[in-house]
Amino acid sequence: MTKKIFLSLLIILMFSFNCIGQNIKSNLVKLDTKEMDIDKDIFDVEVIEIERNKNISKLKIIDKTLTSVCSVITLEMMAIYRIAKLTNYKYFVDLENYDLEDGNRIIIIGFTNEKNAGIKSEFGLQYSNKDKEGEKKFLISIHSLEVIGIRDSSFKKTHKKRKQQ
Repeated sequence: MTKKIFLSLLIILMFSFNCIGQNIKSNLVKLDTKEMDIDKDIFDVEVIEIERNKNISKLKIIDKTLTSVCSVITLEMMAIYRIAKLTNYKYFVDLENYDLEDGNRIIIIGFTNEKNAGIKSEFGLQYSNKDKEGEKKFLISIHSLEVIGIRDSSFKKTHKKRKQQ
């Protein structure tokens, strides 16, 4: 009898962990200009969160129209904003970014609630305190994105206006 109960509990526990893993994967952020009803000839970009660990997210940026850098960065910031809101983090930093051979880009973003967190102590020794230009990396507050108008719906409104003009 106790073997059956133990086996049943073990199966339930394994199923629970499997469901938890699926929920984490299903909460990964994806922003696609097609879903925002933006003309793909003008702007066709996807920002896909391909991996999320404790406080680090890996984003893949696919720019099919090779559009303006400012528009792509705005969409990236919207994805970062959305991830921070989902995970309840207050600050973020660009830990690493690089171009892929296919022309797409990877950005690794660190999230924290500590205003003065150290890059290496908070995110790991593999990340440098300086960017590619040798400048010190700094944390940016999610609130500052709100101040400059980065929210979930702001991008769609701006680009719909441009489309109509």
